[in-house]
Amino acid sequence: MVKTATASRCEATAEACGGDLPRSPWTQNAPYRVSLPAELTSFVGRRTELSSVKRLLRAHRLVTLVGIGGVGKSRLAIRAAQTVCDNYRDGVRFVELGDVTDPSDLAVALTVAARSSSTEPRPPVPGDDVADSGPANRRMLIVLDNCEHLVGACARLVTSLLRAHPDLSVLATSRQPLRALGESLLELRGLRAPDPGWNGAAGDGLRYDAVRLFFDRADAIVPSFSRGEENYQPVAEICRRVDGLPLAIEIAAGRLTTLSSHQILERLPAPFQLLTGGNRGGPARHQSLQESMYWSYRLCSKAGRALWARLSVFDGAVDLSDIEGVCAGHPIVPGGMLDAVASLVDQGILQTELQGDCMTYRMLATVRQFGRDRLRDSGGEPMLRERHFDWYEQLLLDAESELVGPRQAEWFQRLPREFGNVRSAIEYGLTDLRHGARVQRILVAVPTLCWWSWGRSAQVRDLLARAASMPVVPMSLHPRLSLLESELAFATGDWDAGAAALATGERLAAQLGDHTLDRHLERAAGVASLARGDVADALTRLDRCLADGADDADDADRTFRVSTLALAALTSALADEPEVRTVRLHREIVELAEPGDESFFRSFSYLALGLGAWRRRELRRANHLIDESLRLKIGLGDLNGASWCLQLGAWVAAGQGRSSRAATLLGASHALQAEGLPAARLTSARALEQECERRLRSTLGAMAYRSAVRRGSEMTPGAATTFAICEEPPSTASRASSKPALSTREYEIAELLARGLTNKQIATALVIAPRTAESHVEHVLVKLGLNRRTQVAEWVRSAG
Repeated sequence: MVKTATASRCEATAEACGGDLPRSPWTQNAPYRVSLPAELTSFVGRRTELSSVKRLLRAHRLVTLVGIGGVGKSRLAIRAAQTVCDNYRDGVRFVELGDVTDPSDLAVALTVAARSSSTEPRPPVPGDDVADSGPANRRMLIVLDNCEHLVGACARLVTSLLRAHPDLSVLATSRQPLRALGESLLELRGLRAPDPGWNGAAGDGLRYDAVRLFFDRADAIVPSFSRGEENYQPVAEICRRVDGLPLAIEIAAGRLTTLSSHQILERLPAPFQLLTGGNRGGPARHQSLQESMYWSYRLCSKAGRALWARLSVFDGAVDLSDIEGVCAGHPIVPGGMLDAVASLVDQGILQTELQGDCMTYRMLATVRQFGRDRLRDSGGEPMLRERHFDWYEQLLLDAESELVGPRQAEWFQRLPREFGNVRSAIEYGLTDLRHGARVQRILVAVPTLCWWSWGRSAQVRDLLARAASMPVVPMSLHPRLSLLESELAFATGDWDAGAAALATGERLAAQLGDHTLDRHLERAAGVASLARGDVADALTRLDRCLADGADDADDADRTFRVSTLALAALTSALADEPEVRTVRLHREIVELAEPGDESFFRSFSYLALGLGAWRRRELRRANHLIDESLRLKIGLGDLNGASWCLQLGAWVAAGQGRSSRAATLLGASHALQAEGLPAARLTSARALEQECERRLRSTLGAMAYRSAVRRGSEMTPGAATTFAICEEPPSTASRASSKPALSTREYEIAELLARGLTNKQIATALVIAPRTAESHVEHVLVKLGLNRRTQVAEWVRSAG
């Protein structure tokens, strides 16, 4: 008997759905049935995601796992279905759609899974109505695997099925959402892998699911593969570079039959040549990393493919304005960029992250490499690299003019986030002599303290050294490059390199006879003296620098002046100068900064005032000033500067006899420094730190000291800030519990209000900005429920 094409297709579809068509499996009286593929390897990690799937299935009837190919969607869906099968009395069915290309075959597959058979089942045909495929009271789960190439048909049929069967649920996997009514999405990303530069001890890496997966698969393939120190570092780096993608990790582990872990790591820059030869029994898209990428690439529109290739020129997170500025052009129609971006987000090609109030986009390293290969194949890479360089050159020049202004907070969010792109653009410029002068110009656009606070000193120093060696560029910029390099070197404790760069800058400036560099030379020399501990000479040089530039008015010179004032204020406090000097410097910073609501350099000024107050044993006032600095630094994301605030806070707490608190603050300070942001090791500050640690060990004892430091080191930046600032005032406990709770600073404001001081007088007394004083006064009145300032005096008297 000759089979019809439809009958053959139905039999193949039935086999894809779990085997022969069962005899009446979905009727209420039918035996319980679970039809899921057997797991052939261990299931590693995904505890959080597994819990999320179970929770979503309890609340929603259609749950879709989305993510890039090879991220483990199918595996998680099968494991989740196994764990919840008891919740579905009529069973669980698995439908694999990877090889289904005709929407009519999809209808057959869903009908096979969902229909209620008669006593003698018949193969369903494409004309069957899925909605009429059985009784409406079945309680069943269908796992619909690999829907991405049939999302429209899947959405329509699943919607029809769920409407007809109120107790039916569907768990789908797809590289893009179905966009069906009632769909709940769970995005899967790569397994957790160690951060760059991870250097944990052997065994620590098993805390990371990606590393555990690699060793698990390695044990099966090469039982002799060692878990000693010699393999943990390369395995951790392999897992990080492939973005924790399970498919890539498993294929990489498979290479251990012919390569060592170190050799695999060496060949990862060409991942699509290395990561081939996957599971031969699996689908073609899982045979190699490249085939997995091609499967997604073929699903993209023409505009989506072009955008994927163009986006590969970026290195790190970008926002929509970056994408529009660099990637526009045919075949992406005018006004169509947002839709093209959204399509790549849907498919997991782009990953999103909300940073502040800005949505940012990032490509996994392997996805980016695939896109770059397509860009090179198209011949479009040179043009895109030029666009990218032009865009980030303008970005840094804009930042130079606006870093001291109302957009400062925005720049402090954006530039650290986009440093990978800034570095990539500069590195491209370094390869072309035509761009030499432009590269040198943008490198000196951002002040030293900013690079330092963002933890980028070492990377910028490397770029500076390469830029300074470029020939055929204006020599007038070379001294500036050397002086910036010297300041960055001194700021991170590299004394020898700093001295050498300073000498080079002085020699080049003398050769050029350029007196416009005098201020830059004085400041760099002042930083050198500060680093060596000669604070008197540092202060003399910084004063000379400030005197020479007192009349400058343009934006670049204004930024240079404010940053120099901040350095001078810190130096003045370290030199134990009279407070009036530091206050004078602070007030000039406020005068220059206040109109633009500048925070960064003011934070250093408050820190300097706090340091001076601590030296004079004005510990309560020192705490207030440190809190002001810490709030500003955390608000800008200046973790390196925040670590200084916490350290000075520890010195103050130690002076108050609060030794445990002091040790905890020291631990928190060290934790922020360990975020890849090494604190500057100024000689004079280091001596003060060591003395504080010695006293705390003596007072607490070695064990209690270590315990308190460890407690602080385990705090997040937010928790450390809360611990440092939001503590109960010492006198609060003795007050009636019915009284409103004011912060330490607000009690002080209330006392000054009771004495009849104006906002401006309060600002002068506390050395804070008038706007800050006004804000504090408003908060005090609101908390006390008072309408007039004169009422505060009565409240203060009654509160004692």
